[in-house]
Amino acid sequence: MIKRPMLLSSISVVFCILLYYFFGLYPFIAGLLLCLGVIAFLHKSVLNICLFALVFLSVFISALSLDKTVKTTAKLRGKQFTANFIICEETVQKKRNCMVVKSYDNGILPDKAKFYLYYSGKEFSEGEKITAKVKAMAIDGADFKRLNIDGIYGRLYLMKTVGKNGCDLFYGSIGKIRKSVKGYFRKNLSYASYATLIAILLGDKSGLSQSLYDNVKTSGVSHIMAVSGLHLSVIMGLLFFLIDRTVKNKILRFLLICSSIIFICALCSFSASIVRAGVMFVMFAVPPLFNRGTDRLSVLCLTVVLNMIFSPLVVLNISFQMSVAAVFAVMIVLPVYIEWLKERISFNNKFLLTVFEALLISVFAQIFTAPFSIYAFRMISIAAPFTTLIIALAVTLALQLGIISYLLRFLILIPAYLLYVIDVDLAFINRVIEAVGSIKYSAFNVPGWTSVFPAILAISLVAGMYYINRRKENGLPHRL
Repeated sequence: MIKRPMLLSSISVVFCILLYYFFGLYPFIAGLLLCLGVIAFLHKSVLNICLFALVFLSVFISALSLDKTVKTTAKLRGKQFTANFIICEETVQKKRNCMVVKSYDNGILPDKAKFYLYYSGKEFSEGEKITAKVKAMAIDGADFKRLNIDGIYGRLYLMKTVGKNGCDLFYGSIGKIRKSVKGYFRKNLSYASYATLIAILLGDKSGLSQSLYDNVKTSGVSHIMAVSGLHLSVIMGLLFFLIDRTVKNKILRFLLICSSIIFICALCSFSASIVRAGVMFVMFAVPPLFNRGTDRLSVLCLTVVLNMIFSPLVVLNISFQMSVAAVFAVMIVLPVYIEWLKERISFNNKFLLTVFEALLISVFAQIFTAPFSIYAFRMISIAAPFTTLIIALAVTLALQLGIISYLLRFLILIPAYLLYVIDVDLAFINRVIEAVGSIKYSAFNVPGWTSVFPAILAISLVAGMYYINRRKENGLPHRL
């Protein structure tokens, strides 16, 4: 009997998606059948085998659709054609004006496929529907695969706008709110503070100066400056505070939580890390509806599987990888060690205990994300745990006060005081990042293969966790 079926299911699905990415569709299918056969051999329950088969079938259908989209768009490289698009988001790519657009009602492009659309001398609104003559840029296979991981299927250049077909209600509404948020803080904060707040609030880093952006990577706080589970938990914390005091009906609470998560993810352009966090929040919100408890590891594994069903290649997205690794470290592994340490160390001062736990959270998160960050960026930051500890509270404060200030913006006095505090807080964050990033030995460039060392350390910590849990289950003292 398999004790944690979702763990085995998620590992199997990740393995099969890697087969698809590196070797193609047929090895992927063979991998799915092999994994299903192994699971059927290990797990005798017909119901559970059917559930595994349903998961694998869902991933297969999603991968099949992805494969069709990739092959269709790959054939269009270098060609000119006319198609319909919805403008999803304005962004900057390679220092050029760019929009993320989604195709619709097309005979040439697959529906709902996203592209980078480059343009010059034109202004568009998010949510606007356009018919445009475009040219698909010729890009190499490696660049095309990198785009696919982010859910983008090509780079297009706008040659001519043929017509405008109204506005999409969802993307148009989100675009107006995003524009309103940016306009409010741009008007009331210094530019440096505004750029930092928009980066941590909406995930838009286009306003960050190149020097600050480089210092963010050097100081090891990329995970804090990118919208992720930390930011969603801060925002949802405010929402839970309001819901707990105003809404008693479980179903209504659940619907409010889900709709709020979708709204926040949309504001943040459905980035991989925020979607992962959003799905996980929803999974944690389901059991209370039925008065059931939650198993954190199973919820995390289910979150990974659901994300891969919706977007198979998300498992290769670096922000998604680091997000899952950090959650696994902080929510699954660390609590076991904290309990183990509390049995051996007496903390009489609650403040010292809080600081100690915060430092452990930072250290464990860095250890488990280091294999991915080192391999992807070829850099290791020695200062990362301490920088994270210093600015984590300041980032939380900036997020909470920023949201409150925006919601109360029509009042006269309160937002002004809040904006002053926010500006000071964000200036502190920027100065810490610049100070740490400018230290000569705060970070080192390293070869990718050195990611093996933090990976071994992370695996050792997981093994220690299982060892402690096993002794606890057997009623033995917790000794390492």
